[in-house]
Amino acid sequence: MRKLYIASAISALLLSSLMFATPSRAAECVIAGELSPWGTNSTGTFMLPSGGSCVLNLRIPGVVNSSSVLQKPAHGSLRRVNVSNYEYRAGKGFKGTDTFSVTAVGKTAAGMTGKSVVTLNANIQ
Repeated sequence: MRKLYIASAISALLLSSLMFATPSRAAECVIAGELSPWGTNSTGTFMLPSGGSCVLNLRIPGVVNSSSVLQKPAHGSLRRVNVSNYEYRAGKGFKGTDTFSVTAVGKTAAGMTGKSVVTLNANIQ
């Protein structure tokens, strides 16, 4: 009887974890272009379907200390996930190019600090 009770409790726990699981986050943006070192601005391009979303990862070598949106997208939305990640969502029904910029401040492994502006052009299909 005790084994049956434990098995039932485990089954209930597994089922409840499946029912209340959080949705997975958007895939990472596949960007054409490279992020420049701190203190240098970068530009990149990526493609998305209309209404689609992806996460931009600020992979500037070193540590990202702070970041903020410099220019909002005109045809989509940009949400800060954390200091080095932003989620871009293309507007539903929009097809064309959308542009936005993020400013990041950080430092290299050698301790040199800098401010970089990352401008991205989203080609929405």
